[in-house]
Amino acid sequence: MSSHTNPSPSDSGDSSSRLGRLFAPKAFLLALALSLVGVFLGGLVPVVGSIPGVNLLLRALGLFAAAFVVGLVAERPRYVEVALAGALVGVFSVVLSTLGAFLPVAVNVLSEHGVELGSVGAAVGAFVTLVGHYFGRDLRDGVTREI
Repeated sequence: MSSHTNPSPSDSGDSSSRLGRLFAPKAFLLALALSLVGVFLGGLVPVVGSIPGVNLLLRALGLFAAAFVVGLVAERPRYVEVALAGALVGVFSVVLSTLGAFLPVAVNVLSEHGVELGSVGAAVGAFVTLVGHYFGRDLRDGVTREI
């Protein structure tokens, strides 16, 4: 008779349990929704928000705040989720900002430099959200740690 032991999830190679630890779809959707709201609210700041460079900075600040909130409320670190959400929202924000210009010129710019602009938007979005999430996690750790 052979004895059968149930292997632990880490021994069995069960990719779904490892994927659940690495990437949580609900956390990603929360991070994506908060990031979209943060970028939208960052672009609504009156007067100074109409200046193009300042507008992008305010949108990045909204993205940072969204990731900060995710880091503050999430029980586990969600760096992968916020980085992916930040990258997607960064690309979306750069493309929409470019399309806000005179349409024929914007289409020409996107057709010639769209990949580069999208790459920069993704990199900046991922970086800003990772830093925001890190600071949110740090504050959560400081608040919840026993003295």
